[in-house]
Amino acid sequence: MELFGRKFFETKAVGEKQGYSYNGATFGYDSNLSTTTAIYYSLYRSNTDLRRCIEELYQTVGKDWYNLNEGENELKNSSINDILNYGDWFGTLKSVIIRDLEIAWNVFILPIENWAGATIGYQVLDPRTIRIVANCYWEVIKYIQTRGGKTKSFDVNELYHFKDAPDPDNEVLGISKVETLVYDIMTDKESWRSNYAFFKNNAIPSTLITLENNLSDNEIKSALKVLKAQFSWGANKHKISAAWGIKDVKQLSANMTDMQFTALRGFTTERICSSMWVPKTILGYSDGVNYSTSDNQYRKYIENTVRPLQSQLEYILNTLIYDLNPKVTLTFLDLNEFDFSQKITDYGSLLDRGVVTVNEIRTEFWLEKFDTENADANIIKQWYELLEDVWVNELTDLDTENANK
Repeated sequence: MELFGRKFFETKAVGEKQGYSYNGATFGYDSNLSTTTAIYYSLYRSNTDLRRCIEELYQTVGKDWYNLNEGENELKNSSINDILNYGDWFGTLKSVIIRDLEIAWNVFILPIENWAGATIGYQVLDPRTIRIVANCYWEVIKYIQTRGGKTKSFDVNELYHFKDAPDPDNEVLGISKVETLVYDIMTDKESWRSNYAFFKNNAIPSTLITLENNLSDNEIKSALKVLKAQFSWGANKHKISAAWGIKDVKQLSANMTDMQFTALRGFTTERICSSMWVPKTILGYSDGVNYSTSDNQYRKYIENTVRPLQSQLEYILNTLIYDLNPKVTLTFLDLNEFDFSQKITDYGSLLDRGVVTVNEIRTEFWLEKFDTENADANIIKQWYELLEDVWVNELTDLDTENANK
């Protein structure tokens, strides 16, 4: 992950560009971000699995809270903590950053300043409203936000722009994981509409109704109204009825192939979970295989998804904090219960072998250090001796030992 405004990209401009005049020079003006990103957020709103994946991520990442440290000293009461919790709550700031990072892979953060110019909080700007002005070498010149018909310009040093993997066609932007899911989610959206319509239309995929030729417009509407009232929705399936004016009813398709969309929706879930790196068991789905391996899947989810994302969030927040106080750093606590007992077992084994000290273990588990004798010394648990006091036999030269035999 990189913080833009501090790096130059020497690469050719690609894609459709519009001319943009800035101080007498012409730069590339990329309008793709607002259009494509709007699609991604629309899919996020319409698809349950995609939304649930992202909700799981920002609910799990940093859930054990954080510590602020200045060197080796923990800061209990700090103005930085007040800044991070400005407005709604730190949890909101964290969630919005993760949401934008996962959907758009672009996060724009604006410092909120008081009348004296001091930072008092942070606002995450909607990526759909941001335009980036850059030259052909991907040097960012400025950012332009358009919202509610109003336009505001930001210099590079006024706005923080974070991204994940760079877009190969436009290196000033991150490339979204949702991009590969557009057609899957659109297919899923059409499938539930088809299933809904299947039952609403009397569970008959396709039917031709023939009316008497001498019916007036009002009589036609009345006949169709009777059919709709008697046969709509699945509860009225297979009912028998007769209606005046109906000459014939021909069922053009008698199978239920439309309901095979259910299987396609299951495939879409697999694709979404794979792209977002969230096992589907985390979302509440289960089958014979997933249920029996859910513990291992959760472990992999924490190790390969949550903790890397947590490190990215630490980087973003520490970049913001650095400009407030270079000596202060934020570290998320990590107390996930799934490997807590295993962690205790592993450290117990290391303690027995004299690899770590008691206080090193307590620090790892965010506990206060012991102020007792040997708490900072390496010991061998079997004899409870200091490692440096353990007697070691003098080594004997092999040639000498063989000669004595």
